[in-house]
Amino acid sequence: LGFNFFFTNPKFSFSAYDPSYPLTFLILFLASLITENLVNRIKTQAHEAETVAYRTAVLLETNQLMQKERGERGIVAATARQLLKLFGKTVYYYAVDNGCLKPPVAYSNAEMPAAGESDAERYAAEQVLQREGTEPQVSDTGVLCFPIRTAVHTFGVLGIALGTRSLDAFEAGLVTSIIGECALALEKEYYNQRREEAAIWAR
Repeated sequence: LGFNFFFTNPKFSFSAYDPSYPLTFLILFLASLITENLVNRIKTQAHEAETVAYRTAVLLETNQLMQKERGERGIVAATARQLLKLFGKTVYYYAVDNGCLKPPVAYSNAEMPAAGESDAERYAAEQVLQREGTEPQVSDTGVLCFPIRTAVHTFGVLGIALGTRSLDAFEAGLVTSIIGECALALEKEYYNQRREEAAIWAR
């Protein structure tokens, strides 16, 4: 249409007196469609590659942080920092003691001060604790709760105060992987403590 309007006689109109022009317009139109399709494919592939690279970098960084930290508090704090970096939302950690949830520890940043725990959040955390598997539960206040567990142990529940925001499939998979790294690090710490206690008793 632009070629017809600016470069063919009569100019500045969409009329064309040469019978060959409609064929030219059709060829240009098809070429533009093919070019647009190729560009969109390249953009999609580039975005997917960037997404995979980003996820790999975040998980690698999380794994390195988990290896450096010692103790439950340090491991959970490192996990919370990673989630704060990703979402900028308050993170709650409910530790488990004899099958019951302790009061939560809140992790936040200066832009998003931590709010107090509500009954809805505790209820969602307790529901997650009682269920098997790693499926999350969202509270009425928009806190998405994930269990921190391995095949053998359940260490606690971690909640992200997303509010009205929802996670897409990529974000949900990334959060699940980060919490999985946290659970493995906590399990490793648990067994290290048991070995140290056994060594002390053996003396």
